[in-house]
Amino acid sequence: MRATRAQVKEYQLNLSGGAEEVTTRRKAVHEEAMHQAALMAHRGEMQETYPNLRFLFSTLNGIFMPPHIRAKAIEAGLAKGILDLWYPRARIAQDGKITRVYTGLAMDLKRLKGGRPTPEQLEWAAHLKEQGWLVLFPAGCVEAWRCLCAFEGITGEDHIAAALVEREGVIRRMCGLE
Repeated sequence: MRATRAQVKEYQLNLSGGAEEVTTRRKAVHEEAMHQAALMAHRGEMQETYPNLRFLFSTLNGIFMPPHIRAKAIEAGLAKGILDLWYPRARIAQDGKITRVYTGLAMDLKRLKGGRPTPEQLEWAAHLKEQGWLVLFPAGCVEAWRCLCAFEGITGEDHIAAALVEREGVIRRMCGLE
């Protein structure tokens, strides 16, 4: 496939940690997809130790899809603004003297530099907060993992996630952030 002005051939991190060639249009979406893939791969590696992590799932909003596939996904219910990651697991959080009960955790990964929620995502976030969800917009896979760890109560070496920090370093280099 020939790259046009709107399309650029790049490489992204795949689930096994290697690079694969992709054609993408927007670098920001591309970076977010790599962070999401790295986070989900790390989740898979940690699932034996923390079985409840199997309930963390993602929508396909954060990945590049060719227009004809995106059109079919929209027909099937994919909607603008829906957050990337969902963890439907009720938790009780103690913040000083305030106790909060959360229905679950919803996150939308943002790129490391300049990532901001869209108005549609903020609308979803407000709705979810009204329903008792904790909603976060972490920058990158490491911050997302640490948010998940704080929610789930994961501490120590597993919270630090050295392997994930290394993957994020690869993403930084691939996206020209270092």
